[in-house]
Amino acid sequence: MADALGLSPVEKTLAEDTEHILLNHAGKTVLVVGHTNTVPGVIQLLGDNGDHGIDDDEFDNMFVATVLGEGKVRVTRLKYGDRT
Repeated sequence: MADALGLSPVEKTLAEDTEHILLNHAGKTVLVVGHTNTVPGVIQLLGDNGDHGIDDDEFDNMFVATVLGEGKVRVTRLKYGDRT
């Protein structure tokens, strides 16, 4: 995705990534790509404490997290592609 958009990926810790997103990209769309052990953590750091666990053999999840305000997040879990 980064190549297609001419962007350079940035790798930071989950907390650093999330803080950077909240401070520098308010009102914008941000793509976060991760794994079963990172995506739920990003959602939690954005302010949502729901259960967004992903099994290790799931590869068809997409989460849309809309930050509504400090500590207020709406999360929609979608499925895409072939079901896993």
